[in-house]
Amino acid sequence: MNPGQLKNEELPRMKTVVRNFAVAKWIEIGLAAAGLILVFYYRSNADKAFWYGLGLTLTILVLITYMADYQAEKRAEQYMKGIESFIEK
Repeated sequence: MNPGQLKNEELPRMKTVVRNFAVAKWIEIGLAAAGLILVFYYRSNADKAFWYGLGLTLTILVLITYMADYQAEKRAEQYMKGIESFIEK
């Protein structure tokens, strides 16, 4: 491992990755809210079953994605701390 390369290339890349997780988190929250709005708005309207199903599916998929991104974000933060501690030594 080359500490100079880690400091100049990998660390800035990981900082960008962690920052992008924050943006993705807000997008996922917005999509989950949109899905829930569709579910509650169309839940008792049988003619609009498509929109109810779309909202339910969107909410479920976004929540699964959110959980996966949460785990990936924690791993990325741990990796970035490891790089920082390696560079300091």
